[in-house]
Amino acid sequence: VDDNSSDNAFQVIKSIKEKNALITIFQNSTNRGVAYSRNQIIRKAKGEFLAFFDDDDESLPERIFKQYSRIIEYERSFPEAKYVICHSARNIIYDNKIILENTMGQSYGKEAPNGISVVNRILLGEPLKNGYGSLATCTQMARLETFKHFGGFDNFFRRSEDTELIIRLASKGAHF
Repeated sequence: VDDNSSDNAFQVIKSIKEKNALITIFQNSTNRGVAYSRNQIIRKAKGEFLAFFDDDDESLPERIFKQYSRIIEYERSFPEAKYVICHSARNIIYDNKIILENTMGQSYGKEAPNGISVVNRILLGEPLKNGYGSLATCTQMARLETFKHFGGFDNFFRRSEDTELIIRLASKGAHF
């Protein structure tokens, strides 16, 4: 989705689509913000899983497979976890330095952070075992139905839409 950008991004995306029929593209008629654009993706997606990529991000080739495998394995191990959202750790390049930013739920075989304890960590800074790091949307993957069930992102938010969604998901018991 192109949020009516002022550069030639849509034309670049269009030229990539011409080489791959699996890609679907669309452009907002006006700039509506990231929450609206992500909701467009949620509404139009046809797959079982959804992973977000932002225009300024790069992912390792195995990212999707690893996140998919992690979700499936976690659902088998913890069948009571109705909503599972998987984030990846990420390298952030800042001031010519690479900073590794971990994410929640990196311990295998253990119940991942979930519920109100995640909300309290985000809003109040309360410590949370295995609950450190970022929950950035650009590293997020979940079942499409999870995003639809919770109504996607709140269009009111022009920034921090990802944090609002995580708080909403966590307050309803989602596992991260």
